[in-house]
Amino acid sequence: MRNKSVSILIFLAVFLTASSKAVNPKDHLGEIYKVALNSIMEKDEALSSGMRFIAVDMSNFDKLDEKVKEEIIIYLKEKYKVDVMDATFEELKEKGYYNPDTLALDGVLLRIEDIDFPFNNHFF
Repeated sequence: MRNKSVSILIFLAVFLTASSKAVNPKDHLGEIYKVALNSIMEKDEALSSGMRFIAVDMSNFDKLDEKVKEEIIIYLKEKYKVDVMDATFEELKEKGYYNPDTLALDGVLLRIEDIDFPFNNHFF
């Protein structure tokens, strides 16, 4: 019985210590965006078949500095072996990446509207 009580106390001590050191996901936004963008690409193989480029609309990535944005671009470029750029749909049209005959882009445009952080902005 005493061993069981000691085991429970050790478990509670470890659990409470781990819980008090919660990770703030906002400190890891670059990694979170990489995972999210990659999961979009992997969800639909039709997205990546025959694509000439990947454009990521980072116009609303307000909390990311330029270094982290560049890391995201490099990650996608190395993973998918195509040109990757930070551009909105309008910018892609201006650059000639939009085909008015097919009403489609010659590549993929990824945009994340919002990221919701559960657990009061902390992951456990």
